[in-house]
Amino acid sequence: MAEKVKDAQAAQRESEEKYRRLMDTANDAIFLADCKTGIILEANKKGAKLLGRRVSEIIGMHQSQLHPPEVRAEYKRLFRRYLKQGGGIARDLQIVDKRGRRVPVDISASVTEVNGREVMLGIFRDVTERQEAEEALRAGKELTKTYLDIAGVIIVVTNPDLTVRLINKTGCEILEYPAEEIIGKKFDHFLPKSIRPGVKSVFKDIMAGKVEPHEYSENPLRSRTGKERMIAWHNTVLKDEKGRTIASLSSGLDITERKLAEAALKQRDQAIRQAYMDVFYAVTGGKLIIMSENEVQAALGRPAGRRHQLTSFAQLSAARSSLRRMIKRRLPNLSDPSGLVLAIAEALTNGVKHGGGAYFQVFETAKVAQVLIDDVGPGIDFSVLPKATLMTGFSTKASLGIGFSVMLEICDRVLLSTRPGRTRIVLEMGEARRARRAA
Repeated sequence: MAEKVKDAQAAQRESEEKYRRLMDTANDAIFLADCKTGIILEANKKGAKLLGRRVSEIIGMHQSQLHPPEVRAEYKRLFRRYLKQGGGIARDLQIVDKRGRRVPVDISASVTEVNGREVMLGIFRDVTERQEAEEALRAGKELTKTYLDIAGVIIVVTNPDLTVRLINKTGCEILEYPAEEIIGKKFDHFLPKSIRPGVKSVFKDIMAGKVEPHEYSENPLRSRTGKERMIAWHNTVLKDEKGRTIASLSSGLDITERKLAEAALKQRDQAIRQAYMDVFYAVTGGKLIIMSENEVQAALGRPAGRRHQLTSFAQLSAARSSLRRMIKRRLPNLSDPSGLVLAIAEALTNGVKHGGGAYFQVFETAKVAQVLIDDVGPGIDFSVLPKATLMTGFSTKASLGIGFSVMLEICDRVLLSTRPGRTRIVLEMGEARRARRAA
């Protein structure tokens, strides 16, 4: 037991150290904000430099405080929109540093989950130089190449046959080729072989006017030395005075660090989740098992009754009576159903109290009787999960107040999956337990 906990803690520390290295070596500012509150939970060194603040000053700020006062309401709406759609990329926004200086930024955002909590991962890129470049381009064509080369994104123009007409310095640096070795070559030469046919087919249809160009897409590029960088592309087509498509113009933002940070967050979360699973299994003698939603679904046997819904406390009394009749009818070998009814009622009560409602349904396999309790509440926060499941009488809104001590005492096994927006509990009673209770 102690060795398992020690190994789990070591795995967690290693995962957190890897995540922190990725954060601190990233080329862009990274902020992690709670999706529900908008409060900033983490920031890297580049984020501190961008804002002219210490990391400790940034943590605890609301994400809207990063922006000028007159646009905060608009950016809050943008935050909520990205929360609904799982992320997005916004260009030419503004942040305000500690001195009050306004800095233009591009923001790449994605929603992920850490320790059972939904968070928004935002990567902020200072685009001051790019904006200056764009302004210079409008002022005179003779400065085009110079300012294209200081843009922080790839700029590439391709002909209808996919040959490269123009590429800037950033594109050359990422591909590890000089411009003269890129211009005139087919752009698919710089893509991984596995995606070349698909990209060529879509590009051909776009140039022929058969489909509209994708405003945003993500595709990797492969460099001279075989390195792959994930690029977020913004695409448009260039047309002549007669409206004929003559070229494609694309700007590409390197989002490799964002993808690595997302993977590190996921790995850290999985390591913590596995540690919880191992510890709970050992402490409860295999009676409490933490699972994913898919694993819970796969563990269910055949339905032994219809699905019931509770939305108010007034329905609980009738639900208890219905449960007794259902268990007696469907599980005749269970001589005294009162204990199982008590455990189910405990979960249902807290589902109605903290989750706004709950569902229950009886299942059975060849060896066990199962009752599934399902609610759409806030889920059990991983930070209180040990107390919520192992401490008798523990109850908070964050933990749903579920009396796991009652369930573990009465049932042979308790299967649990939880996340923001859904908690599923399966109470199992096997033949051995039924025989003991009958005796």
